[in-house]
Amino acid sequence: MGVHGLWNILNPVQDHIPLRSLGGQKLAIDLSGWVCGDICVNQRVQTGCRLYLRNLVFRLIALLREAILPIAVTDGIAPAVKAAALKERRQVSRLGNLPDGIRPALLKRSQFSRISFKCSQLLEALGVPCIASPGEAEAMCAFLNMENLVDACVTEDGDAFLYGATLVYRHFSLDARNASVKAYCSKQVESRLSLCRRSLVLLGLVLGCDYWLPGVPGVGPISACKLLTQVDVGEALRRLTGAGFDTTASSSEAAVVADSSVWRSPTWKKIILGLAGCSVAEVVDEFLVPWQARGWEMPAEASLVWSRPNVRQAVELCVDFLGWQPAYALAQFTPLLALWITRSTSSSPLCADIMRPLRIIRRRSVNYLPYLEVEWSRLKEDIWSELLVASDGSNGDLTTFLKRFFTAAGYRFPVPEAEFRLAFPHLVLAFESLSLRVITSKMDALSVNGRRGRSKQKKKSNVNVIESTKSDPQNPLVQQTSEKIIAAPLVLPAWDSSPEGSPLHLVR
Repeated sequence: MGVHGLWNILNPVQDHIPLRSLGGQKLAIDLSGWVCGDICVNQRVQTGCRLYLRNLVFRLIALLREAILPIAVTDGIAPAVKAAALKERRQVSRLGNLPDGIRPALLKRSQFSRISFKCSQLLEALGVPCIASPGEAEAMCAFLNMENLVDACVTEDGDAFLYGATLVYRHFSLDARNASVKAYCSKQVESRLSLCRRSLVLLGLVLGCDYWLPGVPGVGPISACKLLTQVDVGEALRRLTGAGFDTTASSSEAAVVADSSVWRSPTWKKIILGLAGCSVAEVVDEFLVPWQARGWEMPAEASLVWSRPNVRQAVELCVDFLGWQPAYALAQFTPLLALWITRSTSSSPLCADIMRPLRIIRRRSVNYLPYLEVEWSRLKEDIWSELLVASDGSNGDLTTFLKRFFTAAGYRFPVPEAEFRLAFPHLVLAFESLSLRVITSKMDALSVNGRRGRSKQKKKSNVNVIESTKSDPQNPLVQQTSEKIIAAPLVLPAWDSSPEGSPLHLVR
């Protein structure tokens, strides 16, 4: 849930980024955000499908295709300060008195841990790293971001900024033609909105957050943000906690702020009264205490890599959890394995022995990008596709689609041309050489046929002209020619008058 109304406050610094531009990044993903959102949809439509697992599969595939490495983070033990919030959520869920009549996906951690276990099994099968957070998942995501182990956090929970995240992505749109994401940068938040990390913590207390749900009645986002521009945040937190909270302001600056009339303003008085029952110090510590002081451990950077997908395990899990046909699941995960092989062959040539590219069939364009349609050898653990190729196609459209995917030798599907060229240059060179010979022979055939055609056409046109002139006496050409013949004088040969030049030598 996060801080109430925080995303609306951060809307001026929101940036739409194409998903394709995130290639090469590592993203820490708050898995609970994806799961809970999909469970809400399940409750709306009352479907038995485990939508959170299905969507997880296609989200991971979409990210890995764009060379984005997702690092899933699961929730651990909830902080003690969150117990009241969880209790209140369960009471609201049982009462069912929400304005829109939709019960939220509010789960006990024991129930959610079972869901997380299924997700972690699927993540392991696809070779995607999964980290179990000792506490809140968004906290671990933020700490990974602070330590530069990941490039950004993916979460719908604005608490990530309060924990120290520097870059947050939300609202993934996986539309094939316009995949994008909304990005929020902490530097932009501080420079353009004058909201530092401690300001956001104070804002969370005033507006309400996971650790203090009611917030301060009568103080909204506008008045709260206006107050933050008038006070020293460190001094404000010190006054609220009453424990001498460390402040960045000097003693003289704090004294000036303390004498300011803002502390006597109606807004500040409302905040003091509204937070009377809140454990402000515990909430502030939950957000600001570093991971070292919590006793947490960060994963090794070498472990945050994409491992080889286990296609058979992934197929069996989807058959068990989602009820997919084995061949359909195989058609989803085999191209993923091919991508991993393509990206790993340069560093480890033995990777190509798992599933080998046999030949390039043709060039294709996928979402306006150059791809190569390649035929690959069949996996040893594939026990499903041979039966499909031999079937009579009685299963309808799905079988028709799968038959285009599966071949007698293995599989055929498109892969990015740039990556395939780097991994298998000899196949690309052979394909281009063959394509060049075919094009050259076709051009030669066209040129020969063209010359013959033009020659025949020219002869035919000449014959037609002659025949037309003969057959049409009214033709101007015929008339002009006749006139020339009639008008021409009769010219007889003029012989020399000398006897030697005469054709007949006459003797007088």
